[in-house]
Amino acid sequence: MFLEDQYDNQNTSSTWITVMDTINPEINDVTDMIYSEGNQSVFVEWVPVDENPFYYKIFLNNSLLQSGIWNTSYEVITQQLGGLSYGLYNTTIIVFDEVNNSNKDMLWIHVIDTISPQLDSPEDILYPEGDTGYSIHWTAQDTNPSEYYILCNDTVLQEGTWNETYEVISIIADGHPYGLYEYNLTVVDIDGNSFSDIVLVNVFDGNLPTILPVSDIYKGELDETTNLTWNPIDLHPKNYTIFLNDTIIRQGNWNETTEEIIVNLSNHELGCYNYTLRIFDIDDNSAVSDILVFVNDLTSPEINHLDSYHMVETTEGHYIEWQGSDLHPNKYTIFLNGSIVIDQAWNSSSELLRYSIDTLSRGTYNVTIILTDIGMNRVKDQLFIYVNDETAPMIEKSSNCQISEGTEGIVISWNVSDLHLYTYKLYRNTTVIAENFFNSTYETITVSLNGLQLGRWNFTLLSYDLDLNSKASNILVEVFDGTPPEILGPNNQKVAISSFPAILSWEPYDSHPTSYRITRNHTILTVGSWTSGTNISISLDNLEVGIYNLSIIIFDIGNNGAAHSVIITIYDDYIPILNSPDDQVFSEGEVPDIITWEISDNGLSHYQVLKNDSIIKSGVLGEFQDTVTIDPSTLESGTWNLTLVVHDRNGNVASDSVIVTITTSGAFTNNELVNLINTPIIGGSSIFIMLGIALLTLRKKKTKSQIHESSTSEYSPKKREIFVDIKRGGEFTGNRYKFKVKIENNSSNVITDVKVSLASYPKDALTAEGKMSREYAKIERGGFRTPTFEFLPKQDCVQGSIIANVTYIDSHGKPYSAVTEPLEIRAVCDLLRPESISPEDFMFKLAGLNHGEMMVRVEDWTPTEMLEKTGNILKDASFFQVSSEISNIGEYTEVRLQGWAKGIYTHKSLGVEVIITGKEGVKGATCVIKMIGEDDAMIMPAIDEIAKKIGAWLCPYCMGKLPSEMVNKLKEGISVGCPFCGVTIDY
Repeated sequence: MFLEDQYDNQNTSSTWITVMDTINPEINDVTDMIYSEGNQSVFVEWVPVDENPFYYKIFLNNSLLQSGIWNTSYEVITQQLGGLSYGLYNTTIIVFDEVNNSNKDMLWIHVIDTISPQLDSPEDILYPEGDTGYSIHWTAQDTNPSEYYILCNDTVLQEGTWNETYEVISIIADGHPYGLYEYNLTVVDIDGNSFSDIVLVNVFDGNLPTILPVSDIYKGELDETTNLTWNPIDLHPKNYTIFLNDTIIRQGNWNETTEEIIVNLSNHELGCYNYTLRIFDIDDNSAVSDILVFVNDLTSPEINHLDSYHMVETTEGHYIEWQGSDLHPNKYTIFLNGSIVIDQAWNSSSELLRYSIDTLSRGTYNVTIILTDIGMNRVKDQLFIYVNDETAPMIEKSSNCQISEGTEGIVISWNVSDLHLYTYKLYRNTTVIAENFFNSTYETITVSLNGLQLGRWNFTLLSYDLDLNSKASNILVEVFDGTPPEILGPNNQKVAISSFPAILSWEPYDSHPTSYRITRNHTILTVGSWTSGTNISISLDNLEVGIYNLSIIIFDIGNNGAAHSVIITIYDDYIPILNSPDDQVFSEGEVPDIITWEISDNGLSHYQVLKNDSIIKSGVLGEFQDTVTIDPSTLESGTWNLTLVVHDRNGNVASDSVIVTITTSGAFTNNELVNLINTPIIGGSSIFIMLGIALLTLRKKKTKSQIHESSTSEYSPKKREIFVDIKRGGEFTGNRYKFKVKIENNSSNVITDVKVSLASYPKDALTAEGKMSREYAKIERGGFRTPTFEFLPKQDCVQGSIIANVTYIDSHGKPYSAVTEPLEIRAVCDLLRPESISPEDFMFKLAGLNHGEMMVRVEDWTPTEMLEKTGNILKDASFFQVSSEISNIGEYTEVRLQGWAKGIYTHKSLGVEVIITGKEGVKGATCVIKMIGEDDAMIMPAIDEIAKKIGAWLCPYCMGKLPSEMVNKLKEGISVGCPFCGVTIDY
């Protein structure tokens, strides 16, 4: 017995009764079963019947599945058979009773597969056509797999069995052309259950269309055949659009993969055009191609060809002219030897392109023209220009000239000009003295005339240019002895007869001495030749008392002359002869001797008697002899110096003094003094005697003196111990004025401490060079010194006087001082030199420069005679004669002369115009002198100098002014000799 409480506590109690049971248990028959795999709710129930149930066993395919106690009859034995896998199963139950009687029931259980296989669903695939690496992977699940097949667009691509409950089924989806592909996988299990999954494979056109590269197009404006061709490439073309400068000009279908798309480019004007092709494929992928089309002027210009050109340098009217043609001209450029000379617009085909070549110098030139149109097309033409020099060099030369020998600083010159000077030769007569190359287009070739000897010289310059054109030019130079001789002579002199024998000397100087002539009162005394530096002398011994004009003129080889005149006055210098009365000493109340002077002379004049320097008596003397007396008794007490001064008609003076001493009572008389002196004295009285003699000697001192007028004459009066000549002279030499003083010692002794100094000179016009004084320790008897003072002119007008002071000491220690006669300098024309000028330039300067004017009336010449005279005056005054003309105005004749000169020192110019008006053939004319100048200081002195010569009678040879007595003789029809040059003058 089995007991169990509510708490599951159990307990059994057994009673053994043995009842024998021989009846097999009964069991119901269960029908075979079919169910789907995986069904868990499948149960089988058996209801066995037996009185003594005991236990049971259930077998599945002969394998004990379960066993248990069979407790009661009619007990339902339930067996869960769900969850079996697919298959056919034999299920048997055996029931046993207590006596082991058994019975069984068997049924077939068919577990079928009713569940379709499971598939995952992979993502659809999208890939570009031609791409690789794409696969589809399904995961299939089923407990009873069987087979599968894969279709692509209903076409089986792959099939097979699948064996695993969980298996991956894969397929490669590469290699499809463009399109949509449906991959369908169907899996089937063993019972034919199936399941499908579709994966869409979209193969799209993932490649952009390709347009083969097309270069920008350059075409000619007139080119009608040029096309723009695109070659687009794509597997799935669709359509295209063509734009021109962003404007659609064409659209269409693009049908073939390699289809050409062509655009004709004709009918375009010049310019730049943007063509754009836009293509699309089936998936609207696109490609763009931009092409620039340059429509250019590709047609080169045309130009005519010019041949080489020959021309002569410096000629005019030469040019080169081209004619070019082009639809679109732009510019033209002309090159000269590779360098641009013209670069300017070319406006039209009708334009003549001209290039002037007048300015080209000698040479060969490459001239190239390049025509350029708007399209930068070019054409050129080239020619050679040959420029020849056929012009000989031009030469401006100095005028033919005459120069004085020894003149320094004179040059002649040639101004040679040519564009291509090459070389020259310079000849003196036929001897080449210089040759060289020119260095520029204008050169001055100069030749110094320094040291050129006397003679005529032909200087010829022969010049060549590079083309050997030549030009010769000669200058004639005559070197003459143009330096006048210099002569130093004495001043006007008074010569005493007592000085005889007397000699008059001149000191001449010149490089080429020839002859001299000495005249006395215009009568030739002697002629001869002379040597420079050697005195020319003439004796005065045979001259009687009177005034004489002694003149010398010396000549050199150039017939230059120098003259010197001196007025010699021969006078009687013998002083009057006086006796010498004795001095007197007497006492008041005594009767003195009458003082009597006996006087004799060749020409007595008058006398004075002085008492202690006061005149107490005077009177006129007889011509040859006379007596003057004085009564001393009329004098008061004291000592008186009575002096007689006697004058003769020649200015000679003699004097004698008598000392008169009047004493009071007790004083010694004259006789007493004499007796006292003659009385022998013994002993110490000799001192008294000596003193008395000394006093008497002093008292008895007689003074005889000669009084002479102060003079600078080189001849002193007869009684003068010193006999000294002082002379002065001067001249312009070169650019200097030389002033000389000659001190000649004709005394019988040496003179010492000789000093010659400048006392005065025109400082505004001259600058003294060197020392202002010269000193000599001594001058020996018969010797001389000739100091020279040099001056530099500060202006071209010099006027004034030079005075020198001479001092010396004679052999007795007595000082002497003298001044020279003033040496007047008045030099304007002497400091000029002729300068060539044209009449036109003269009139221009006459109007523009300051001027002065003076009118001079002449009575002794007709206007025609004045023409010749004035011309000579201007020539002598160093003026270049610009012009001379004579014209008649009614009954009057007008003469006009013009001259031009330049100052030697200031280089300032001076011009003169002389206008002479008078009746023709009638003596008498009015002369107007106009002077113009760049230096106002020169104008009036020059006018004054010319005016004096115009109104004066001049020697026609030396232009010296004739003295009035000679003029009077000429007016009387008497021939005279020039006192300066000795030439005979007739009127």
